[in-house]
Amino acid sequence: MQNEESHNEYLDNIKEKILILLLQHERLEPEQISTLLGAGVQLTLFHLEDLKKSNMVMDSPSVESPTSWGIIQEGRAYLIHHGLLSY
Repeated sequence: MQNEESHNEYLDNIKEKILILLLQHERLEPEQISTLLGAGVQLTLFHLEDLKKSNMVMDSPSVESPTSWGIIQEGRAYLIHHGLLSY
């Protein structure tokens, strides 16, 4: 199963930090994530898009405000599998 295989590989440190931030804050905009990470917005967006391709996060576009991002089940599963989230 592809999802199980993806849990066996470690993500970049910054991607793990993004997953943890999204877990802690539920929904964040790229600029907020960037500020919390101390990284540039474009670098943050790059990693968010990679995480989206891995089905670990999802974006919620909005007409009235910037797109917000949130963690989804595969992202939580990754954190649990790698001991970054306790039960």
